[in-house]
Amino acid sequence: MQVFVVARLKSTFEEWKVLFDQDSKARAAFCDENQTLVGKVNEHKATVALFDVDMEGMGKHLGTPEFQKMIEPYVEGHDVYTMEPLG
Repeated sequence: MQVFVVARLKSTFEEWKVLFDQDSKARAAFCDENQTLVGKVNEHKATVALFDVDMEGMGKHLGTPEFQKMIEPYVEGHDVYTMEPLG
């Protein structure tokens, strides 16, 4: 499964990106981290594309109290979409 995320940020993109990069090992447990793409939309919005995602594994990681506490100062919310390649 491919997933596209819009992150609505409380912090600046640059501050959030440091946090995002620090979580790469945890992301590698539920997606192909080598293909992960990140983009800056504006100072308070980012996009993330994740590939070969284990949705159950992602849900477990994102739902932990530790993850929520880690992102709370940086992220207002996430809009999550699934993607499929055009045939």
